[in-house]
Amino acid sequence: IFPAAVIAGLIVILIFIASRYNIKPLYWYDTALCFALGIFYSLYKEKVASVVNHNIVTWVITVVLAFSLYLTLRKMGTAAYLLANLCFAFGVLTATMRITFNNKVLKWCGDNLFEIYILQRIPMISLKALGLADFNIIVYFILCAVITVLLTICFKPITGKAWNGILSFQGRGKK
Repeated sequence: IFPAAVIAGLIVILIFIASRYNIKPLYWYDTALCFALGIFYSLYKEKVASVVNHNIVTWVITVVLAFSLYLTLRKMGTAAYLLANLCFAFGVLTATMRITFNNKVLKWCGDNLFEIYILQRIPMISLKALGLADFNIIVYFILCAVITVLLTICFKPITGKAWNGILSFQGRGKK
């Protein structure tokens, strides 16, 4: 728990510095506390689940309360907005304890989340530089999504082969 507390504390300090000295706009750090919440949730997952899932009434009250707090707090200033984001994340987390989405597209996105995250900016930057974002935002969005999916599909096989090449090269160097 100590490392988690240290990380959470550092996140709070960084948020304070960023907001106090206007280093970056709010959207740069408004979900940073959700990372700390995720760390603590991973440590206490069983305890949280046992309380929230005790019965359906407890679960419904928790979900409704989390989303109600989100809707209330998000309009009350920066500090309250940061807490609202925590309420939203906790509400989604709680809701998905009992509601599952058995959707192939969402499953694929979850399985390839890292790749989508790191590759999405390539088409966004390229197509914006070509002026497509200014020309037609809908076409820009659709092309960005399609190109990101294509890049994601190609990414794992290419990096897998590269990694295997590195490992085999490493193995040869040790002989």
